Formats: sequence, C-alpha cells, structure tokens
Amino acid sequence: MVAWSRPWAARVDVGALVLAIVTSVGCCAAPGYEGDGKVVGRGFFHYFELDLGAIDISKEAQYQFRMKGLPGSELLVGFQTPERPTDAVVRVSLVNRRGQVVIVQRGSLSEWVSTTAQGRPGAEYFLYRRGESREEPAGPRTLNVVRTGVLADGGWGTYVHPHRGEEYRLEVRVERALLVKPRLHAVVTCLVGSL
Repeated sequence: MVAWSRPWAARVDVGALVLAIVTSVGCCAAPGYEGDGKVVGRGFFHYFELDLGAIDISKEAQYQFRMKGLPGSELLVGFQTPERPTDAVVRVSLVNRRGQVVIVQRGSLSEWVSTTAQGRPGAEYFLYRRGESREEPAGPRTLNVVRTGVLADGGWGTYVHPHRGEEYRLEVRVERALLVKPRLHAVVTCLVGSL
C-alpha cells in the first residue's frame, strides 16, 4: 500500500467482494497473526494487510473468517471493487471471543461510503460504513465529532479497535445477489491517511 488520503480498492473480477480492515495510523504490524487469509505487506512502512480472499456476490451465500492477533490499532472493514457500488445487499458482522458484537452492518453496497483508490494499479473503489455521530461545541467556531452507538472493542460502523491477542469471527453474508458475476475481495489492512 502506498500513502494516500482515502481508502483504496484492489481490482478483482466483476463479482468479487473485498473485505478490508484499515487502520487510521501510518503503520501497524501484527507479527503474531493467526487465522484465515494471507498476511501481505506493501510500501515503505510494510503495513499490515490481511487478504481474506474473494467473495462471490452473484449468489446468496455466507462466508466466515477467523482472525486472531490483529494489530491493536483502529481498523476498518470494507469492500474493494473495480466497479461502482452495486445493489447487492451484504451483511457484515464481527464478534469477539466473548460473544460480544463488535460490528453489525447491513445494506446495499450502493449505500456504503465509496471512496476512490489512489496509488494502486487496477484499484477503483473502497466501500465501508461510518457509524452514527453527533457534533459538540469545542470552542468558538469549533466542533468535535463524537461517535455514538459504539459497540464492544470500539465497533462503530465498520470500524473496530481490536485488542491484541483477541480472537474474532467475521461473517460476510450476501443477502441479495446480483445477476451479473461481480467479485469482491476480503481484506484487513492498515490505512495511511484519514476517512
């Protein structure tokens, strides 16, 4: 991954679902990662990125991933796709080892926040969800954005602040499929920049 100011997306065949978890710090590592997917690192900082593989959104299906030893930085679960967001309905849930719900989001991918990729060949879009928030005065002409409805382990929208050593179960469920064969890729990664 290269430095950027917005989330990125990796090109995959039409019909693949990409799940990404992205941190809001410049660099993070998880040398003790155990679980599904393949850990990859790119760029100057060798950030943590976990590729969980392709998910077919042309049919209703359920995918589960086990993750343990994620970085202790804020991460973001999202989807990479080479095309504009679609009408496929996807449900994403993340539960920790104690059975606490960390993330639960459902909706048409066309309703998710969509950002364009920067600096990744073939990458077009990265999709994720923000949680609810409110603005509070912090001084003259200054407002603070305060997250509301935060779940266990900092779950907010599709953001999470995992505890080192904690085990998580991620589930991606395609609830309404597309007639075409789009593909997304599931990924967990560190983010350089802000969302």
